[in-house]
Amino acid sequence: MTPAEVRHIDALVSKAAWRYAKRCWWADVAELKQAGWTAVMDCLPRFDPDCGLPLEAFLWGAAEKAMKRQLWHDSSPTSGGWHRPERDRVQQRAPLSVHAEDSAPRPDDALAEKQWRRSVRARLHELVDPLTVALLLGEVDTAEAAAVQGVQVASVYRQSHHARCTVSHDRKLYELLRERKEW
Repeated sequence: MTPAEVRHIDALVSKAAWRYAKRCWWADVAELKQAGWTAVMDCLPRFDPDCGLPLEAFLWGAAEKAMKRQLWHDSSPTSGGWHRPERDRVQQRAPLSVHAEDSAPRPDDALAEKQWRRSVRARLHELVDPLTVALLLGEVDTAEAAAVQGVQVASVYRQSHHARCTVSHDRKLYELLRERKEW
């Protein structure tokens, strides 16, 4: 290779490195250039001038892929993707705050939720039979309930409608459900 070709390839690799360095705040231009030159030196023996592709286009693709791999490697602690380096600027790690609240439920809250659900289910079992409770909670399909009972699907719909009316008019269940609106 002549010195003019080397300068031309260096300009090509530098252009690609600066292009990624502008988009990615953590990118080191020297490391990107080194990754690009390593890829260029690796792919030069595989270049075939008879294929019709110019040398610059062949080397540009190799250098760009190597720089993307380098960026992916450098950005892995910030969970950035190699396929969208321009979005990685936004995906910085948030600083930890002393005042941040843990979104996981406390053990007391989880226990209270479980007890509340158990009391609702117990009250439902007092009002209607277990198969209807499973039907109301969506655990059993209407056709399955009809097959289990050996009746037509229409009678299961009537039974579930009657159970819904019974449940909606129960005062104790209404108070249980009112204290948890999201259920």
